[in-house]
Amino acid sequence: MKRIFNLILCVLCVISYTSCNNDEGIEYTQVSPIKIISRDVNFPASASQGSIVVEAPSAFTVDTSDKGWCTTTISGSTVQINVEENPGLESRSSMLTIRCGNDTTSIAILQSGIIFDLSAGSQIMASDEAKTYSYDIKCNTELTLTPSDDWITASVEEGKMNVTLTENNTGHVRKGNIAYTAGTYKDQIEVMQCDFEKDIAGEYMLIYTNLSSGALQYFNVTLSKVGNAYNIGIPDLDFTIPVTFNQANGNLILKAGQYMGDYEAYKVHTVIWDTDEGYLTWSNTVSMSAVIEYVVEKEVGYTIAPFMDDGSWESYHPNAIRFEAFKSTTLSSSTRVGSLLALGDPYLQRAHGEEATTYMMAKNITKANIKFLLR
Repeated sequence: MKRIFNLILCVLCVISYTSCNNDEGIEYTQVSPIKIISRDVNFPASASQGSIVVEAPSAFTVDTSDKGWCTTTISGSTVQINVEENPGLESRSSMLTIRCGNDTTSIAILQSGIIFDLSAGSQIMASDEAKTYSYDIKCNTELTLTPSDDWITASVEEGKMNVTLTENNTGHVRKGNIAYTAGTYKDQIEVMQCDFEKDIAGEYMLIYTNLSSGALQYFNVTLSKVGNAYNIGIPDLDFTIPVTFNQANGNLILKAGQYMGDYEAYKVHTVIWDTDEGYLTWSNTVSMSAVIEYVVEKEVGYTIAPFMDDGSWESYHPNAIRFEAFKSTTLSSSTRVGSLLALGDPYLQRAHGEEATTYMMAKNITKANIKFLLR
């Protein structure tokens, strides 16, 4: 009987010990009496409003962790949230704390940075016809578009920026811009309207500084397109310089190493020269580019296209084009004979009307009378 009693006592002790062990590790937490019924706390970059609906056993207060861009007001059970415009590209956040007696609950307020993404990029190149162009646009803040001229109109609708241009019947390249403000971010989109055959091709003066005499001289030249090839023809020299017209930005590109024609027994090619450093090249990877502009000066209009360094020649900065004689069309130091002519700071210029021609000719520019001398 004693043995049975001891066995029962032992079992009771084990049960008691197990019950105590099961209570270990259990934490009792008090559930906050503050409940969030609804929330609208994710904001775009523009100045915006949102709200939080709170259920609390008594009156509550609200605090924010930011430095003033997020403010709150309480009306009954609703917390009205106001955020100022975010002028930066980075998103930002504030912690909103609701306090009721000794109980609190926290909610993160998030505001994105400025987003502006336009598929048109920074330049619109268009033909002369009256037409509307549409581009994808993403913007999460207030956007203002301001065209520079009345032949350009622009608007945004359903994720598209629509640009409408009237017909260009001026007879020359027409340029303007659309300035835009997205929040505090400002920039502009360049707009160019032209047709090569109608507004660019034609008779020009190729004006340059003669680097031997220092005189400002010119050739009469013709800028033309035959098939897919663009050329500057110099009838007085019986030379034709191949060039490239960039349809995307309207630039005219003149490369080194281009065969122009023959002089006596020699093959004449374009060579590009950095006169400051004294280096020249006939590599066709190096070029000078001309931005074609229509300029009005003293109420006289003309088209001008100055050939300038376009960054294609590493650390050198070319400012001249040479007509170089070679023994063959294989260009090398051993086949190079010498320079026939060096054109410093060359540019194409065309007058529009008799007044423009008279105005240009009054600038002390003389027609070139070239006798080639190899040097």
